[in-house]
Amino acid sequence: MYAPSRRSLLATGGAVFSASLAGCLESEVASLETTAPEPGSWPLTHYDAGNSSYNEHADPPEGEPDVRWRIETDQAFTGVLVADGTVVGYGDGGLHAVDLEDGDSRWNRDGEIGTAGIADGTVYAAGVADDEDDEESEFAAFELADGETVWTASSDPQRWFGSLLVAEEVVITAGAMAAPGYDTRTAARDRTDGEIVWTLESGIVAGLSDSMLYTRAPGEFSRFDMADTTFPWSETDPEPVWQVDMRESQATHPPAITHRGLFAGRVTSGPLYGRAAAARYELSSGQMWWSTEPRGTRASTPALVGGAGYVAQTDTGSDRGYITEIDVDDGGEQWHVEIDGWVTKTLVAGDVVLAFGQTERDGDGLLFAFDREGSDLWTLEFDSPPGWRGVAAVEETIIVATEGGELLALEAP
Repeated sequence: MYAPSRRSLLATGGAVFSASLAGCLESEVASLETTAPEPGSWPLTHYDAGNSSYNEHADPPEGEPDVRWRIETDQAFTGVLVADGTVVGYGDGGLHAVDLEDGDSRWNRDGEIGTAGIADGTVYAAGVADDEDDEESEFAAFELADGETVWTASSDPQRWFGSLLVAEEVVITAGAMAAPGYDTRTAARDRTDGEIVWTLESGIVAGLSDSMLYTRAPGEFSRFDMADTTFPWSETDPEPVWQVDMRESQATHPPAITHRGLFAGRVTSGPLYGRAAAARYELSSGQMWWSTEPRGTRASTPALVGGAGYVAQTDTGSDRGYITEIDVDDGGEQWHVEIDGWVTKTLVAGDVVLAFGQTERDGDGLLFAFDREGSDLWTLEFDSPPGWRGVAAVEETIIVATEGGELLALEAP
């Protein structure tokens, strides 16, 4: 079992980070405190800022569901969010908001949205640069109730957003810059006006827990204690509490965070190089505690429920996927099921484990449901795959947003 040594941790701990400030919260600390999502909501990609992908308040159908409503749009949805009785799908066509109960349209915003999040009646949306010649991207906030603009702000061009998190005072994005090369960036903006509070050249995905910021990117895994950093900083850039060399890491999925540790997908090294596994990392040092049995070539962020984690692993070369329950304390496998098709992500709603993906490359969409013992409950097929952030579960309803532009609400018969 591989784990980085103390020497390697110290050797990488002095990596250079650049930081900038744009005139707000001077000589103060921007609070990274977070709150648990309200019942009846799925406000962030992985449900909460710790990326747990678990909604304890939901109670989705255990029998094959019916479609309560279905709408078709000309958008290609990447993801879907839910709050205050409103469903917001986002992606290449912009933002599309509908009523949770009946699917009636509420408002639309054109654009190309890389990621989004909802907090306190506001939708935060990060726009993607249309091409590499664009000099800036757009970040905006909208009223959830009617889509009215709260503020807009420009930023450096970003081609891909891995995470959007909302804290008490700031909204944080992590992603990759358009040029030059594959530069990574994590930035915090003031929630009231969109002004940049700080930026780090670290991370394409991120997670928040107990005011600690965790970032991942190809080659690195880092922890920052922003609560100990006053603003503005000038000549002294903030250094990570720790930074671990993660040459074998798979960095497109963010870490899931609990008091037990950090949990994330990884790509193995050694004789099984290139195989996908889930791993647990120590909060205080970043050292790896355990890694699961490698399966497939990609592993998702595990959905965490108490002492259990549920991870999707996919073998992209053979159209085969796996759903596995692991013991988060020791990494032991409790059960796994094999699926014909690719599996993108897992989430847990109440006592139901949901996984989604597609039948094959460019194939039909799939949504699977299992109980927490691994027994198959039902499977649904769609004309196109759900967006890779395109499934949410609230109360007794499952919301699906597809790459083909459909929004669906599923409920018990």
